[in-house]
Amino acid sequence: MPTLTALVLGAIQISTAVENYTSFKRVQTLANLNALVVKGAGQLADERDITAGFVASGKSNTAMQAQVNQAQAATNATLAEISSQAAAVTGDSGYRAQTALDLSNGVLAGINDLTLIRQAALKTQYPPLAIIQTYDERLIGPFDTFSNDIAAGTGNASMQTNVTVLNALLRMEDDASLQRAYLYQALASPSPGLTSVALTALNQAATQQQADTSQFIGDASVTEAQNLNNTVSGPRVDAAKSEESLAVALTGKNQSISTIGTTQTCGKTSQAQCWYQTQAVQISDMRQVSDGLVGQVTAQANSLAASSLRSAIITSVVTLLLLILVLLITTFVARSMIRPLRKLRADALEVAGSKLPDMVRRLSESEGGDESVEIEPIGVTSTDEIGEVARAFDQVHREAVRLAADEAMLRGNLNAMFVNLSRRSQSLIERQLSLIDDLEQSEQDADRLSSLFRLDHLATRMRRNSENLLVLAGHEASRRWSQPVPLVDVLRAAISEIEQYERVVLNVQPGIQVVGQAVNDVVHLVAEIVENATTFSPEDTQVYVTGQPLTSGGVLLDITDNGVGISEQEMAHANWRLDNPPVVDVAVSRRMGLFVVGRLAARHGVRVRLRHAQSGGLTALIWLPESVAAPESGQPLGRLRKFEADDFGPAPSLSAPTPALSTMPPPGAPGGPFGLPGGPQGPG
Repeated sequence: MPTLTALVLGAIQISTAVENYTSFKRVQTLANLNALVVKGAGQLADERDITAGFVASGKSNTAMQAQVNQAQAATNATLAEISSQAAAVTGDSGYRAQTALDLSNGVLAGINDLTLIRQAALKTQYPPLAIIQTYDERLIGPFDTFSNDIAAGTGNASMQTNVTVLNALLRMEDDASLQRAYLYQALASPSPGLTSVALTALNQAATQQQADTSQFIGDASVTEAQNLNNTVSGPRVDAAKSEESLAVALTGKNQSISTIGTTQTCGKTSQAQCWYQTQAVQISDMRQVSDGLVGQVTAQANSLAASSLRSAIITSVVTLLLLILVLLITTFVARSMIRPLRKLRADALEVAGSKLPDMVRRLSESEGGDESVEIEPIGVTSTDEIGEVARAFDQVHREAVRLAADEAMLRGNLNAMFVNLSRRSQSLIERQLSLIDDLEQSEQDADRLSSLFRLDHLATRMRRNSENLLVLAGHEASRRWSQPVPLVDVLRAAISEIEQYERVVLNVQPGIQVVGQAVNDVVHLVAEIVENATTFSPEDTQVYVTGQPLTSGGVLLDITDNGVGISEQEMAHANWRLDNPPVVDVAVSRRMGLFVVGRLAARHGVRVRLRHAQSGGLTALIWLPESVAAPESGQPLGRLRKFEADDFGPAPSLSAPTPALSTMPPPGAPGGPFGLPGGPQGPG
């Protein structure tokens, strides 16, 4: 618990430090991007003002055209850098939603629209005032809005104040640039003069500059305000203000403004260019101050990111050292308890996983007769609670072994009882079958012979039930065939052991033999499945038994009926039982056939699988491996031959030794192939 507590608290501390670093790292990225945005906004303002003057002049002045191209080239280089660095912001969901929105829908959208704006300005009759307004609303305005977002959500008051001051100064720059643009386009036109709309816009920009200057002074520190006053000053700044005031006054008196912009500082430069250069001095001074503020914001963001990184590293190292210390103390304190617990756990797992199952297996195999119930105690000798648990587990182990020995002995007695009962019943049934065979040989009356056949068949079924008891007891039949037997004869023998044998249609490929030691078990297995098929299907339907070798090896038998079938759940359970025959219990006695088939299949590696038939009944697939059934050596396999009901014939009693197959008369010869007289075909 102390280790877990320290781990949770340490994880919280490290997570907080990492999140703090990630946040300031994003601020650092925004600050670096903002430096480009501020630079791009100034270049866009220069491009806007020059473009407005060029359009107002009639687009014929080559010198002004060169200025436009130069301004566009400078702007394009900066905007390309902005687009490249903006991908890191738009692709990260950790940034503030409004900041990412202002960047994507404002800055980047304006960059994408710039080509269309330029085409409209230079290729169409777009008026200069509309060009100025479009540049300001679609480009410069969104740039300034994004610049004001970079410190939002950081929680750093100093940085937020610096960003606010910078944004006020950027608006002042834009206001001064707008005044330059309005008066520049008026002076560059063929008939220099301010229209009423241009005059209103010029006065509004001048008024807005005064308001933004007041906000800057209110938000900035005394040093920053003094720096602005000292930087944005001088004769040319005063001259620009004077010329603008003169232009407004002359326009108000309906006089020409052609007299402004001819100061001695401009030399032979035109009136429009002189005004542009004069006002550009004030704008350049403002940009010098804003560049200082941008550098200050960027440096502060870099410092915050570096500080948060150091804090995250120190927090992680200190937390890790504390965790190691707590872990060492916890290990030292708990060591004396862990050792006996580990010994108890290891010995208990060994008992549960190997010793007890092995003991139970040996008792089961020996039927509990020769095994001792003495156990090895768990190696914990302490007298505390752990030692008491060890002694209690030893007692449980001892009782489990004793119960397993008793169960094995009971199972051995039960198996012995099954074997004795089966042997006694088989002896009597064999004598009964022999007597019935003698009666069949001497009987001439057809009705009585038919009754003898039915009696013979019932006795055969009784013999198979006795053999089922041997299978339940785990014993194998003592009588085996020494020579291979054709598969068709094996299947006929299996069919002859069921009551409704005449309903079975046999279709098996000839030339396949079953090894002698597996003949009796294959007959028994097939008989159980075929009898189940005839029992649980309508009496007016047939059961089909087919067999053929597989190219992959072995022989596949297919037994299909037209019964009602079983559910998917019952089929899954039956298939599992076929692969995993249970021990003998009450459930086995209720489903003896399923258990016997599984046991017989396991003896020889045979696989039995049930599935739904296409006709709605049930299909049993029996795969006989090559070690059980295979084509006769050197004999080619022919086409499948269909056997009719009359082809079944009386099958031999394959559970008992018979003469060699070569000495048996062929089918159809007098006396029949299995020692029966000619006439009606019946069970063997």
